[in-house]
Amino acid sequence: EAQMARLPAVIRDRLREMFMTGDGAHSLDTLAAATALTRRSLDRHIADAGFVSGKRLLDAVRIVAGYRAITRSRVPFERIARMLGCTVRTMDAQFVAMTGVPCRGLRAEPMAVEEMGRRMARRLTEREG
Repeated sequence: EAQMARLPAVIRDRLREMFMTGDGAHSLDTLAAATALTRRSLDRHIADAGFVSGKRLLDAVRIVAGYRAITRSRVPFERIARMLGCTVRTMDAQFVAMTGVPCRGLRAEPMAVEEMGRRMARRLTEREG
């Protein structure tokens, strides 16, 4: 939350809306256009706020949007991935990268929302190294 507070309001508001609705920009170029910023300016604001990358932010939006469908339904993964605008392979890779758990693992044993949040926050703000 501290990193979100460091973002300019136009970016912060758009990202919060995307996290709440699961809908919005599917690329950083689209996010930049939606916030009336250049891509370079958007990238700079995201980095200055303490996020590792804008791509990870968009991955996090997809994960939040797909989490409920994966853990609380039997909707096929192919359909969920299509809803999120990606392939099953991409969706699974994003879940593993951000949470350490593949989609099938989450469906079999759902992780607490708080733990998902902690893991995602770490991946959004800590550089690997």
